[in-house]
Amino acid sequence: EKSSKPKDIKQIIDLLKEDFIVANKKYDLDLTPFGGYGNGSHIFFCDSQYTTIDSFKVTMYVSDMSYEVCYCDSLTKINLNGIKFAPENTAENNINISVSVTDCSKLEYIYAGGMEWSKVKVLDSSFCNLPSLIELDLSGANFDNISSIESSDFNAIGKVGTIVKVSGCSETTQNKILNALNTNNSGQTWVLNDGVITRTA
Repeated sequence: EKSSKPKDIKQIIDLLKEDFIVANKKYDLDLTPFGGYGNGSHIFFCDSQYTTIDSFKVTMYVSDMSYEVCYCDSLTKINLNGIKFAPENTAENNINISVSVTDCSKLEYIYAGGMEWSKVKVLDSSFCNLPSLIELDLSGANFDNISSIESSDFNAIGKVGTIVKVSGCSETTQNKILNALNTNNSGQTWVLNDGVITRTA
């Protein structure tokens, strides 16, 4: 006899995550057929049991990727390159990323250049408060459509020697990221050279 179908996307996610513990795990889920996950994503929020996420292939059917990879205290590495957006209630190039990839105290490596950045319009309180960060790889990211990068973005990340890879990005994208790093971090110096932004002070 077939088991009953989960009633909502949260139940589906919880079932899939039961065997997704500790390290070197892959998380592949297309949220689109289920109508998204409320008004945001919240897939990895306040999760302390994961140390590395090597694959995070998700199609989000929402207009706001919010509270995603947030307060994950054990996480050291995450690959976000598989994230795609297929919003139902807004134009495809009008996605918000808010309060995401933030406040993960042990997170050292982030791979995010392959996200569908061309569909993102606003970045708010994201990629911030990551004191252990060694490398943020945004190679190939397209920030040309982003009209708003808030003062909290790219704030308080890493230390001297931390790098942000922007190879394969347009000059516009590279300058947006470089300006945010320098403007949003008082007293710090970030320098762009050959597709790599390095914190030098």
